[in-house]
Amino acid sequence: MPGLALELFGVRFFVTRARPTGEFARALFPGEVEIRAEGLVARTGDGALLVERATLDDGAEPPTELGASELAARFAELHP
Repeated sequence: MPGLALELFGVRFFVTRARPTGEFARALFPGEVEIRAEGLVARTGDGALLVERATLDDGAEPPTELGASELAARFAELHP
């Protein structure tokens, strides 16, 4: 869902590209996020989305844009 605003570990980001995925931890509740090597998986009410691209709300001009694996690595550093 492009344009979706999310926050994880106090870091705000905006999803600019995502796709549905059937591969997610079944223990996740809607609104929770799983950090995987291939990207962030956000649980929805009826499935999950793999975030493929997002911009960070980090004050940079232009905003920092990250691909799926870069985004996952950034958040994995924040939550080892």
